[in-house]
Amino acid sequence: MAPVPEPEPQPKLSTAAARRQDEERRTALRIIRNELRLLWRDPPPYLRPGPEPVTDPFHW
Repeated sequence: MAPVPEPEPQPKLSTAAARRQDEERRTALRIIRNELRLLWRDPPPYLRPGPEPVTDPFHW
């Protein structure tokens, strides 16, 4: 079995750039969570946003 190559090191970010990147991630997560919550509240008739009841978590 071949050894797994090491990932390339990422360049160090300045404090301002790191804060901006963290804020972008938080914003993206907030948007995704909000959209998922809206799907759960009022799903389209042809779509269910998750397995319920959980009989087969791989069948959506």
